[in-house]
Amino acid sequence: MKGISNIEDFNFRIILENGTELNPAGGIGVIDSAEFNELKVESAGLDLSIFRSGK
Repeated sequence: MKGISNIEDFNFRIILENGTELNPAGGIGVIDSAEFNELKVESAGLDLSIFRSGK
């Protein structure tokens, strides 16, 4: 079950600068804000324990 509304499955990946890949169970959303001329990326259902384990 996805946690982001109005989604399409584009197989996006979120990879941080240190190479850690986030795997949100609820999906990844991308918002194109014409008002601010920027993109916003959001994710739902992240397992943040990867940061506590020192990966």
